[in-house]
Amino acid sequence: MNKYKLMIFFNGFLFFAMIGIFTSCLAANSDEIVLPIKLSPQGFPVATIQIQGNDIPLIFDNGASRTTITLSQEIVKKLALKMTATNKKSCHHDDSGKETCLNVHNIPEIKIGQMTMHNVSCEQMDKLWGGHYDEGFVWFEAAKNGVIGLDLLRQFNVLVDYKNAQVILTKLGEYPSQYDVKRWTQVPFTNKYGITTAAKINGVDATIVWDTGANKSIIKTTSKIFAGKTSCESNNDPSCYFETTTFIVSDKQLPKTKFSIQKDELPFDGMIGSDFIEDHKVFFDFKNNVLFIE
Repeated sequence: MNKYKLMIFFNGFLFFAMIGIFTSCLAANSDEIVLPIKLSPQGFPVATIQIQGNDIPLIFDNGASRTTITLSQEIVKKLALKMTATNKKSCHHDDSGKETCLNVHNIPEIKIGQMTMHNVSCEQMDKLWGGHYDEGFVWFEAAKNGVIGLDLLRQFNVLVDYKNAQVILTKLGEYPSQYDVKRWTQVPFTNKYGITTAAKINGVDATIVWDTGANKSIIKTTSKIFAGKTSCESNNDPSCYFETTTFIVSDKQLPKTKFSIQKDELPFDGMIGSDFIEDHKVFFDFKNNVLFIE
């Protein structure tokens, strides 16, 4: 099942000022926050946060590059969540180029793992990913509820370990104690479209975004990788993919990778999704803009 989602990125102007100040309280004897995570049947990572005593499963989506927390209006109403309207809106483009604007609210307090955060910005949506991709998508609880986005995650260093069903958050500049990440492959990234790296795939230059909210790694059909070649364009065809012969990022050879081929209007060539991260632990050092791949 290919990933169908609202790709969130900056719309050419200042998004909005972060509301309030984040504060976090780490457990007294630990500088690491362990957040349990699991994959849905379709391969989307799911983590749970707590708001006003309610445990709420959300998609763990570091590809939501200008989002802290997004919640559906349905879950807000169902749980009678108290939050403050800000009279702000955030506007995004989906992968078809259509603009969608969401209302921005302020949540007084959330709990994530053993950490408490205060005054957290939250977008409210009618339906995840704008409801553009209902056909063929099997909705599950977290997809109905919302996402944890990159604006929250980039306030920490983040280790994603699907095999051990956990995400570890550390203070910026600090590394998780149980992983020797400095021995892993190191790749610098920019923040142009989220977590963005320059790559060379099968000898062709490409711009790639690392996106846990994509269940499959994808390359768009208009990428130069397919110049002079025939590529399928069906989002619903599981056979529509290719495997890399070479995949180089910052002069580092990455493992052979399978990319689904998808018709998109994204401003970059493709995404490394959760299928890659399922096989390779990844650590994101947001202080130094370096990712480490096991």
